[in-house]
Amino acid sequence: GHRAASSIGPQLRSKHKHRRALWAATTQGQPKKAAPRGTNQHNKEGHHPKMPLIVKPTPAHPEPPAHKIMPAFATRFGPKLAGEVAATDRLVRVNALTALCDALSDPEQAHGCADAGVVETLNAHVSGGQDAPTRVLAAKALCGCARDARAARAMVDAATPAAIQGACLNDAEQDVRMHCYDALIRLGGGPRRGASSIVAAGYPKALVEKAEKESVGLQPRALDLLTSCLGNEQGLAEALDAGGIATCLSLLGSMEAAVRAAAGRCLAGLCFDMSAKDAAVEADAVDTLCALLEDPDLGARRAACAALVSVTTTDEGKRRMVPAEPRPRDAVAAIIALLAEPDAYLTTTACKLVANVAVHPKVRAQLREDKECLPAIDALIAGPGTDQDALVAQHARIAKDAVLWEP
Repeated sequence: GHRAASSIGPQLRSKHKHRRALWAATTQGQPKKAAPRGTNQHNKEGHHPKMPLIVKPTPAHPEPPAHKIMPAFATRFGPKLAGEVAATDRLVRVNALTALCDALSDPEQAHGCADAGVVETLNAHVSGGQDAPTRVLAAKALCGCARDARAARAMVDAATPAAIQGACLNDAEQDVRMHCYDALIRLGGGPRRGASSIVAAGYPKALVEKAEKESVGLQPRALDLLTSCLGNEQGLAEALDAGGIATCLSLLGSMEAAVRAAAGRCLAGLCFDMSAKDAAVEADAVDTLCALLEDPDLGARRAACAALVSVTTTDEGKRRMVPAEPRPRDAVAAIIALLAEPDAYLTTTACKLVANVAVHPKVRAQLREDKECLPAIDALIAGPGTDQDALVAQHARIAKDAVLWEP
């Protein structure tokens, strides 16, 4: 057995040697092939071939940068965004405020943010923010909160009117003041708690003093915010004591139509008080308002007519409709022209004004003798039949009865 095994070994070695010689003969003269990329075989020079680049695998969900605001879902949305709004990093804070302004248009998201306490953070940013973008965006977000009932309640609970009063009236950035005015106007136009919180923060007196000093572009907002305070008894009294009548009469002469219209609306609101009617009449408000009945701006004509309705409920107001000296433009003719306006609100108010001033015998005679007055009233009585036209027709009948009344 041993002899047989030893004889086989040399035969195998010679066989492999023969194969290696045959392979060398067949490959002689052929170019050498490069070693496969990525192998660890040595070449003739003893160097390793070039190794491939190793790329680390990327995770399926990479972590976003801190300044990129990623939305959360369900109940996590409000707390997450509220936390980012309060961030100390300026870029994160500004981006979060921008996202909040967009989110507040969705009632569900607005509720979540309000419940997470975002209103208190916004109050702090508006009143004490170091950078202008933060203050502007925070004020804009408060305006969005005022549109939502639950967020508006949170504003009242967080005493937002008092917290942002300094910024609303005195911030160096006009956009901050603009958004603050808009937020408080919306808040004051909602439930009574909103207007009460604005009055309690001392706005009526401050707005009367601020209205004439405010930039022209923001004067209408300041006046509209003052008007929203007048439905509150305390607010009306404070505005009158601060000289609201004189301020409104002064701004009725503004070059800007929006300012004239806002001043007229505010004056009409002030004149719900009987003492304010007398004060307005003594300050020659009737002449000023009669001139505005022909204002080219519809809003100014509306406001002037509404204010005249308030003023002419007093006997002295009716007497002032017939001036001692003729006016440059006849006020009665201007009132008759309003009856033909296509605006339903204006024609309704004009009918109320006709019913008021027709009590004066001279005015009543002038209305009756005018060729356009009664036909215009009859046209309003015979309206197309819509609900709005029915209201106009009702006031037109009252006006006609007043014009045709005989002692």
